[in-house]
Parts: sequence; structure tokens; C-alpha cells
Amino acid sequence: MEFMTQDSGLRTRQDPDGVVCHADIFALASDGEELSALGVRLGRFNDRLNCFEHCVLTESALDRLVAMGGKYLWDPEPEPTLNHDYLPAGATLH
Repeated sequence: MEFMTQDSGLRTRQDPDGVVCHADIFALASDGEELSALGVRLGRFNDRLNCFEHCVLTESALDRLVAMGGKYLWDPEPEPTLNHDYLPAGATLH
């Protein structure tokens, strides 16, 4: 598993919607609001692993995540996956 805390060439694959990568982001559930504010489209939170799974990052969201200086670790997925549940934009976490 390759964890990333800085830009390492992810910008090479960008789709028409501006998605640079899909990733699991390791964080606390309470970090969801901050990650959403950074522009990350969050996937479901996995309590066992303490991560948001299958998140979607645009180039600007990735830039903001990198600017956090290593606060969060993420594991990019090699290919986008289908049929994952995402939180709608602006949704609040409970």
C-alpha cells in the first residue's frame, strides 16, 4: 500500500470532470467537514480503518490536500471504481 502526503505525479490522469484520482483518506470521522471544505468528495467512513474510502479528488482538491503539509495520509486507487456510495456535496456528517 503506497501512502501519499505530497503530489507525486497524480496529475497525469485527469478525466473530463476534473477528477485527478480516487483515494482512501486516513483521518478521523470528525475530519470529514474539513476534508469536504477542501473540496474532497468523501466516500463512506470505515470505522475499523479510520478512513474515508473511495474519495474523489479534483486537481484543486488535491492541491489543497497537499497544502495541509502531511496532516492526512491517502492511498490512491489505480483505477476509478463504480457503485460506491458518496456523500452529496454539502452533506453534513453525523
